[in-house]
Amino acid sequence: MTAKRALLVMVMLLQGCGAAGYLLLEHGWIEEAVVQSLKNVSSMHLRSFEQLETTLDYQLALLGEVVRTTGVNEDSLRERKLLLGDETQHRWLDTVAVLDPTGKIIALDSDVPVASVLPPTVLSSYSFKDAPQYRFIYDRKVRSASFFVSRQFAAELGGGGMVTYRLIKSPDGNSLGSVIGFTSLHSLSVMLNADAARGFNLGKDGVLAILDYRTNEVLYRYTYAGDPAEGHQAEVQAISRASFQDSRYGSDVKFYRSPIDGTERLAVLAPLHNTQWLQLVAQSKDVYLAKWRVQVAFSVVVFACLCVMQWLVLGVFHQNQRQRKALKYDALHDLMTGLANRRKFFSWIKEIQHQSDRYLQSWSVLALDVDHFKQVNDTYGHDAGDVVLRTLADILRASVRDCDIAARFGGEEFVVVLPQTTQQGAVVVAERIRQSLAQKVIIANEQEIRCTISIGIAEYRPHTDLDIDQVLKQADGALYRAKAAGRNRVELNE
Repeated sequence: MTAKRALLVMVMLLQGCGAAGYLLLEHGWIEEAVVQSLKNVSSMHLRSFEQLETTLDYQLALLGEVVRTTGVNEDSLRERKLLLGDETQHRWLDTVAVLDPTGKIIALDSDVPVASVLPPTVLSSYSFKDAPQYRFIYDRKVRSASFFVSRQFAAELGGGGMVTYRLIKSPDGNSLGSVIGFTSLHSLSVMLNADAARGFNLGKDGVLAILDYRTNEVLYRYTYAGDPAEGHQAEVQAISRASFQDSRYGSDVKFYRSPIDGTERLAVLAPLHNTQWLQLVAQSKDVYLAKWRVQVAFSVVVFACLCVMQWLVLGVFHQNQRQRKALKYDALHDLMTGLANRRKFFSWIKEIQHQSDRYLQSWSVLALDVDHFKQVNDTYGHDAGDVVLRTLADILRASVRDCDIAARFGGEEFVVVLPQTTQQGAVVVAERIRQSLAQKVIIANEQEIRCTISIGIAEYRPHTDLDIDQVLKQADGALYRAKAAGRNRVELNE
């Protein structure tokens, strides 16, 4: 049973290793699918953002052409005020401003509160002259540029926005001013949410973020919350490069734990805006592994149940095997003494006869009977008689060889077969048995009992006309003569 249990434990370990291996493979397959999905979403958002930048640049270029054609003066631009209003009706523009060469605002239209868009210094002077980012771009004669600004106090903007700048030049190359467009993070999120609604949703805790390539500062962060009004976030907190961990899916795929919400995610990184920004598209491990983790938990429970069932089945099988062995033993043995019964005796002695005839070897039979056994039962009780029989059975087992067989035929009658033994050899064994019992003091029911036996011996010689029954009858005849001669003796067949 111990070996079977050890084998079962090995089988269960193999089953567990197989299940664990499959779950690990499935984990890899899931992550590979997520990576491919993230790359698709990343490519889609890159195209969307590039299209947005191209559209904004084109719209501002048109406005610049109008300004260049009509001239930069308040009277002409006042007539074009309607044109600016048309531009802010587009979903990608919330505010449009036209500046003269000094940075003064000479025309402005906005769908959102101007106080939320313009910094206080710009709003008070109505000029970008002293705005650091404007001066940096304008002084270097940059044709066009884009950058993010933070407006944490302006919830209606989503916490900030993206500024697009376009320089206006005359035909001879002189600066006529500039056009600035402002797209709030809220409007940007509305456009991204439209993409998510078309099937590019990364699920709960999915994130699209734009980082500063140099500092890793979070310029824009969009979560796939389903409601565009709640999805956008602008954070000044940076994601340190140490937060990103390499993956086996390439240098552009990283694991990281967000410092903003503490969620561990798998992210695809892609350069954006001429590598000035870094687009991050990420999906929460808790989301894409949720079903897998349920499957792992279910597999563990099922595996544990299977192990218990297999253990119980092994126990039932072992119990049934023991019962079958017990039934087989009971069918071939005397239940009281443990010696062979008639069925086993005759099955075994036929093989002895076959071997004897084949190898020309004699074998002998001892017929034994307890003397005055009825008197023992009457005097000491049947329990004492059973003790006497079991004692005799123990003596027989101790007196014969492993190749011999001792059987109880019933009552106080016993038979012993001695292969490869003549009558002379059988007499030695018979005397040893008789003397052992005669010298034995049997204790039964707190009483001392002494018993004797009578033994008859018959010999089977190869290739004679005798069969097994005849040999047994000869042994019985010798036993009766021993009884008639006074008992407690051994007699040979005449």
